[in-house]
Amino acid sequence: MKKINLFLILSFLFSLQTMGQTLVNGIYYTFSGTEATVVAKEIDNRVSKTPEYIGDITIPATVENDGITYNVTRIGEYAFSACLALTSINIPEGVKYIGMFAFVQCMNLTSVIIPDGMEIIDMWAFAGCINLTSVIIPDGIEIIDIWTFAGCINLTSVIIPDGVTMIGEYAFYYCLNLTDVYLPCTADVAADAFEGSDNVILHYYGECDVKVQETASLESEITGYEYYTISGIKLSGKPAERGMIYIERAIMSDGRIESRKFLNK
Repeated sequence: MKKINLFLILSFLFSLQTMGQTLVNGIYYTFSGTEATVVAKEIDNRVSKTPEYIGDITIPATVENDGITYNVTRIGEYAFSACLALTSINIPEGVKYIGMFAFVQCMNLTSVIIPDGMEIIDMWAFAGCINLTSVIIPDGIEIIDIWTFAGCINLTSVIIPDGVTMIGEYAFYYCLNLTDVYLPCTADVAADAFEGSDNVILHYYGECDVKVQETASLESEITGYEYYTISGIKLSGKPAERGMIYIERAIMSDGRIESRKFLNK
């Protein structure tokens, strides 16, 4: 399996330029029309190398500036990137977009509440959040983009709603402790979406159109069976969980191996 140095890839993080912003009650924003975007602190038009968000942060649903009330609808690129002292983030309903790298390398972030109505979580948004333990993806999300949760090594479970149609490349790369992902049968999962997450089991739900692949061999020719998850992880025995898709490999007396795909109903 190829190894990818996630943190080298992120090394250019603070080199990008940012737009001007306004500090209101400890959070930086930009304003457009009636809407506000949470943005990164900047110094000399670049993302600050000393982020100052600490502890538990709650983003308000509205924010007032110069006598005008704005609806907070977006979390911009790099908004909380590398905030090492950030431990939890509460995102209000009304926020529809989380930008690229928004929480990347927030290494002490353990909890994030993503509201219903969220529409887009962009690539790399939570990559490198090594202490994030669980995520519930809200209804409304259709795509889990590339590298979104890569390197979240303490993430243990993920529930993906039935509206998700695609899980992108390396979306859950190197999530070492990820064991259970619940996802709809209709989701198109990239072949390397879970690369490096060697303990993961995908639990499909919904109307799964999976047919048993018939074998032409006689049962008497089979000397044993092996069982694997759909992502190729070997199981200790035949799975009993309803709704789980798995691979059964029949070991033949002449050394051949025949594989069949099953859905537990």
